[in-house]
Amino acid sequence: MSTNFTFGPFVLDGQRGRLLRGGRPVAVSSKGLRLLEALVGSPGQTLTKTELMQAAWGDTAIEESNLSVQIAALRKQLGPISEGGDWITTVPRVGYRFVGLPAREPMESTAEPKALSAEHRPWIAVLPFVNLSGEREQEYLADGITEDIITALTRFRWLFVIARNSSFAYKDRSLDAKQIAQELGVEYLIEGSVRKSGQRMRISAQLVEATSRKHIWAERYDLELTDVFAVQDEIAERVAGAIEPELLKTEGAQAAARHTGNMTAWDIVRRGTWHFHQVTRENHHKARELFRQAAKLDRELPEGHLWLGRVNAAWSLMAGRTIVLPTCGRARKRP
Repeated sequence: MSTNFTFGPFVLDGQRGRLLRGGRPVAVSSKGLRLLEALVGSPGQTLTKTELMQAAWGDTAIEESNLSVQIAALRKQLGPISEGGDWITTVPRVGYRFVGLPAREPMESTAEPKALSAEHRPWIAVLPFVNLSGEREQEYLADGITEDIITALTRFRWLFVIARNSSFAYKDRSLDAKQIAQELGVEYLIEGSVRKSGQRMRISAQLVEATSRKHIWAERYDLELTDVFAVQDEIAERVAGAIEPELLKTEGAQAAARHTGNMTAWDIVRRGTWHFHQVTRENHHKARELFRQAAKLDRELPEGHLWLGRVNAAWSLMAGRTIVLPTCGRARKRP
């Protein structure tokens, strides 16, 4: 994909290979995206089934029913046009036609699509943990840990987490992390495995930045399996607690790199966390200024007050002073 198109509430982001609605990724398969680009790129024109299958599958021989399935899925994701009817219509015995009037955007805009406003927050998917125990009856344990990690991550307001049903669609499927991320419309993936032996259990988890395939964080846990449900809660909290600061550091570095001077409270918090994790007096001073700015800009954003408290606590340790952090989130010096 090489072009951006906007139609209705949607942006077809050619550079990143995803469909956005109101700034949020829509779960569309890679084949669906190729079909949509072909159709949107020729609005009002009828594309034959052969042309569409070539666009999505290349020279791979497939049954025509595969095309019908992908088109049906696209229609479901797009929904009806505001005036009624489908964005994609069927031309009997010939093919399909896109009936909207898309606007083509220049490639310069793809780095930050309009629908991805400055309020963009990272999306993450927790893929089903793989059961390495060799016992099918232990599958419930791997699935349960996956579900608990999803639940634990949803408590972080600044993070969008893909729902369980979408993540579990990739169970027992061997696909490249980048492809999965494109289909789900996420920046990050959590992958992992579970191996049970007697009363011992080993759980491995890793956080991957999908586009670069870079491993941001990885950890292995060896536990006594005395209470399955207690273990699930424990591992979910451990993984979620370990991933949060790693994501904040990564997102903070990205925000700092692309800073343009026109930023929202959340972007300011991300810049602040990047400076905070540099662990120097100069960077902590900069972080404190940014957190104060974020808290003032959006008093309802808890992360601004939370990180302001953290940096003040760190600052007091550097200076050998003691502070108190009132419940309102504002830090002050103890007399």
